Amino acid sequence: MSKVTLLVADWCPVSRKAEDLWRGLSKIGVFEYEEVDISSPAGRQLAKTHSIDSVPVTFIDGNIAFHGLPNKNDAWRRINEIADEGIRDSRVKKDC
Repeated sequence: MSKVTLLVADWCPVSRKAEDLWRGLSKIGVFEYEEVDISSPAGRQLAKTHSIDSVPVTFIDGNIAFHGLPNKNDAWRRINEIADEGIRDSRVKKDC
């Protein structure tokens, strides 16, 4: 199962909107979802590793997928891609 990580800040109103978007999409159960505050140790490490100086930032499976608030249609498209990949992966025979 894929994982969506949203890097946010408590003081950022756009982060709140991104949280609402991803929380809603996560209810379909196609991906794991977590929020990481940029002021936490994990958040600081993400920001440093990926040279991030603004939030929100959405990661999908450890890769930056969106900077800022994603358009809901674009987010849905990415979620559908994740779901399609999961279906294909589950159909692949993994042993002989």
